[in-house]
Amino acid sequence: MAYSCELDTGLKIYLDHQETQTIIATFGCGPGQMEKSHQDFQIGSWTSQPVIFQTPEGAVLNIKTTEDEYYIQIRGRNISLLSEAPSLSSSQQIQVFEVSCMPSLEPIQP
Repeated sequence: MAYSCELDTGLKIYLDHQETQTIIATFGCGPGQMEKSHQDFQIGSWTSQPVIFQTPEGAVLNIKTTEDEYYIQIRGRNISLLSEAPSLSSSQQIQVFEVSCMPSLEPIQP
């Protein structure tokens, strides 16, 4: 099952997992163009639905797996795995929706 949410900034985040692989994709609109990025992480099988927090800099994802608990930070097009739990005191949890599939990550051909 894939999940999606949208930040106040208009950035859309999609998450999916396939066995032990987590796929995160972001889609946003910049001046005159569509911006997208994605990153894959081998972090294990999810044990629950991911939780997403909107932060002043972007978003932080909390994903619990059979191996551990992970925090992934999204700042614009940069997606990175954090080495420790961040302070989320100035952040707000946002609603995550189940979606049937993640949008295509292939480049759009003219």
